[in-house]
Amino acid sequence: MNNFTKTSLSAFGVAIALMTGIAPETSPANHSPLYAVDEAVLPLGMRVLANLAADYLFGK
Repeated sequence: MNNFTKTSLSAFGVAIALMTGIAPETSPANHSPLYAVDEAVLPLGMRVLANLAADYLFGK
């Protein structure tokens, strides 16, 4: 169990994973120096987060 998971058990937390075709079982961990961000999914991630914020703010 990682730190985010432990913290989320005692407080509200959300983790969103945008899968990009890279197999999670063979990719490096998030805090590994080998971890690489797939920038192709950044526009989608921004839309997802913006819509979540708008839904929350406007009560949807």
